[in-house]
Amino acid sequence: MTMNHMDLDEMVARIGYAQPARVKQDIMETWQRYAAMRHKAKTHFHSDGRESFLVALDGTVPISYQSATYHIPVEVLLSKAYPNEAPFCFVRPVSGMKVKHNHRHVTVDGRV
Repeated sequence: MTMNHMDLDEMVARIGYAQPARVKQDIMETWQRYAAMRHKAKTHFHSDGRESFLVALDGTVPISYQSATYHIPVEVLLSKAYPNEAPFCFVRPVSGMKVKHNHRHVTVDGRV
């Protein structure tokens, strides 16, 4: 088992996911498809003021647009009820990037 997998096992166990095996499987499949994605544990602040300690995947996802490939910085947080509840997804612009005003899929704070 690699260090990333050990860290992930500890993290998923500590957070208390409803389906820990599924969480780990989906994260490892994400690593295979998107090598730039990394996991970490972080506190997520919900819009209603609640806080949740969750696994987050940070990195870039390539997209094709008008014959060019762009690497979009994203953050995906897995709720404790995952996969029965959708993850929280955000675009996380880096310096010099902005989310298009009135984007139909992304809010001004980056939520997808």
